[in-house]
Amino acid sequence: MARVRWLQLPSYLPAPFNPLKKFRIPPREFMGTPLQGNWRLFFLFILLHIIAMFSEELMWRGFILPLQEGLFGEFAWLVNGLMWAWLVHAGLKWHFIGMLPGMLIAPWVARYTGNTFAAFIVHAGGNSILWILLFLGVLGLGKGKGDGQIE
Repeated sequence: MARVRWLQLPSYLPAPFNPLKKFRIPPREFMGTPLQGNWRLFFLFILLHIIAMFSEELMWRGFILPLQEGLFGEFAWLVNGLMWAWLVHAGLKWHFIGMLPGMLIAPWVARYTGNTFAAFIVHAGGNSILWILLFLGVLGLGKGKGDGQIE
C-alpha cells in the first residue's frame, strides 16, 4: 500500500514508521540515533510516549466519549474509535489497518468499564511492543550483520 501514489509516505519518515525502509529487529538505531547503551533516549521516549498516550485518553475517552454517549448511545465507542482513527492517526495511513483494532478496543473498554485509565492500559499495551524493541536495541542485541532485518 505504501507504494500506491495517493498513499505515498513522506520521505523523511524513518523505519519502523516507513515500511519502505529496512528495519532491523532488534533495531540498532531509532530515528537516526544509535540505541546501544542509550538509556537516556530510551527513558525519555517512554516518558514522552506515556504523556502523549495519557493525554489522548483523557481527551478522547475522558472528555469526548461521554459527550458522544448522549448522541450515539451504546455505539458511542465505535464513533469515538473511528473519529480518533481518522482525526489523529490517519496521517499514518500506510499502517492504519493494523492500528484500527486497537483504536476500537480502547474506546470499547472505556465505555464498558466506565474507566478512562483502563483505556490507557489498553493503549499502552499496544504501544509497549515498540518499547520492547527499543529496550532490546539499547541492550545492544541487534549487532549481527543482517540479523533480523526486515525489508
